[in-house]
Amino acid sequence: MKLIVDWDSYNTAVEQLVERLRLACITPGAVMGIPRGGLVAAVMLSHRLSIPLVPFRKDLVNPDVLLVDDICDTGGTLSKIVTPQEDNPNVRPLAVGVVVCKPKGYFYLDSLQHGVRPIPTFFGMAAATEYWVVFPYEDMETEGAPNGTVA
Repeated sequence: MKLIVDWDSYNTAVEQLVERLRLACITPGAVMGIPRGGLVAAVMLSHRLSIPLVPFRKDLVNPDVLLVDDICDTGGTLSKIVTPQEDNPNVRPLAVGVVVCKPKGYFYLDSLQHGVRPIPTFFGMAAATEYWVVFPYEDMETEGAPNGTVA
């Protein structure tokens, strides 16, 4: 089974992500997308937030850069990049954003928010399923399922 995300749903999820960042008063100096899936979201956020897009380099992950990926499924990808931050009240924490968060991903994002040095995390769309998510920019077989539905 697959969850097909069309461009309208994807755009709405990115707008939700932007709104949640604004409500939390998160104003990153730049945005960085995790290759490959996070690159599309990073470009869109760069335009919507009027901030520069910087190329992905793990050594550039810092509190001034919003780190973005397309999905948080289990937290496996993010856990290889995001490391716990020292408890320093003078350093703004890193912010992490994902377009789609799956159920197991909630636990990982929640663990980041409740660590010794909480890391703010944001998502645009909650997927209430463990189905494979197909994004509009992916070249995967989606016959039999209209856009925005589960096949």
